[in-house]
Amino acid sequence: MKKSLWLVALLVLVGMVSGCATIGNNFPSDYAAKITIGKTTRSDVEKQLGQPYRTGLDSGDPTATYVYYRMGLFTNTITKDLTVRFSEQGVVKSYTFNANTPAAEEKVDYNAR
Repeated sequence: MKKSLWLVALLVLVGMVSGCATIGNNFPSDYAAKITIGKTTRSDVEKQLGQPYRTGLDSGDPTATYVYYRMGLFTNTITKDLTVRFSEQGVVKSYTFNANTPAAEEKVDYNAR
C-alpha cells in the first residue's frame, strides 16, 4: 500500500512540474503584416483575432493588446504580443508585434503594401 501511495504521489508531482502554463489565446503571427495603417478598423481586427487580452490608452488613443505566452519546464517558451493603437474613429494608427517564435525572425516589410 505504501509503495502505491508513493507512486501516485510521484506521478502527481511529475505532472505538476512538467505542466505548461498558458496566458492569452494563440493568434496567427502573420496577422500583423495584414494590418494597414489608416484602413484596418478595430472591427476588422476583432473579427480576425477575437476580443483582446487587455485594452488601454496610449497617448490618449485606445489600444487593444493580444498576447500568447506558453511556458513550461520541458518545452520551448513561446511569447507573442500584438498591440494595436486606434484613432477616435476606430481606425488603426499604429501597431507593434513582438515574438520569440521562428515566424517572428522572418524579415517582413510591414510598410510594403
